[in-house]
Order: sequence, then structure tokens, then C-alpha cells
Amino acid sequence: MTVTRIRAIYEDGHLIPTTPLDLVNGQEVVLHMQPTPEEHSEIDEAIRAALGDLVIWPDPSYDEHGWTEAIANQIAQELSAGQPLSEMILEDRGEA
Repeated sequence: MTVTRIRAIYEDGHLIPTTPLDLVNGQEVVLHMQPTPEEHSEIDEAIRAALGDLVIWPDPSYDEHGWTEAIANQIAQELSAGQPLSEMILEDRGEA
């Protein structure tokens, strides 16, 4: 079974898809509803306003994946130097 994500508008008690669906008349489906991104931001703002300084909020400009990639590249570069990992660990600990 293929999972298809669609957008719909609720109007007069009915959900109206914004794109055509490949369904047979009378076919039953299961709906998982979530707010649209615009509603998420309104909810986020309300939560931030309510909690204020009680929470350290993440910086939206922080690039977590960029940092991870940089560390992975650094590790790959050090491992490609030809020195065994065990020797690198001993060096790093100051035991070499």
C-alpha cells in the first residue's frame, strides 16, 4: 500500500482535496491530520510567548547537519592519513 500525502480544505462538513485522488468510489481510507505549516508557526509563537525565558530556544539559523558533516570530514581525513586508529587515540590522550 502506498502512502500518499495530500492537502485538503474543510468546508461544510466535508474534506475537499486540493488535488485529484486516484481512488475508487466507496473506497475507505485512513486520514492522519496535522496542521499546515502556517498553523505550526502560530502554535510555536504561542508556546514561546507562554514559556518565555524558561526555555533555551534553538537558533533557527544553526546548521546541525553542516556541523556533523564537518566533523565527519575531519575524521575521514585523519583516518586516511594511514595512522592506525589506536595510535591516534593514544596520541590524543597523550599516552604515545
